[in-house]
Amino acid sequence: MRYLALLKPLLMLVAALFGIFIGGRQIYVFLTEKQPAAFTAENFAARYSGQQWVSVTGKLAVDARAVMPGSGNFANLYVPLVPAAWQRQEPVHVIVGVDSVPAGGVDAWAQRAASQQQVTITGMIRPLGGLNYGYVFPRLKFEQPTITINENTEPHPPWGMSVILAICLLLGGMAAFWIARVLRA
Repeated sequence: MRYLALLKPLLMLVAALFGIFIGGRQIYVFLTEKQPAAFTAENFAARYSGQQWVSVTGKLAVDARAVMPGSGNFANLYVPLVPAAWQRQEPVHVIVGVDSVPAGGVDAWAQRAASQQQVTITGMIRPLGGLNYGYVFPRLKFEQPTITINENTEPHPPWGMSVILAICLLLGGMAAFWIARVLRA
């Protein structure tokens, strides 16, 4: 029964730590990366060194896209961003999480995107890694570094994230106190 009493505070502690990680990361990126790091799809693998706010120029491999159900009437669309002369047997390093595509408009989006020879995608890298790349794109080859960019995103200002970070720190402290109290009983 004692272990069951630990369930709520442990879940609260995990949630607080997750919020601390996300909030701290956003503040760190806002303060250290004043502008997105610029890459091309050709030089990304050689030049990328952990930046969180990036701008990558290349060609969208629209034929290799993955569409997943989203919320409401929107689809989650993921598209490899590759060098202009890319072939399917070559590795992929950048996946773009496309911003707000209506579920019924994926084909129209794909036609527009396929007509563009080169695009520049700017955004934040997904904080906890990307997708299960081999599962979502079973016919593509991936090599490190591999990132997923959330299109059209940027670091949040620290004042808003500071409030969230403070709340998470408070919840984490409360959870730790609660756990200690249960363990002492």
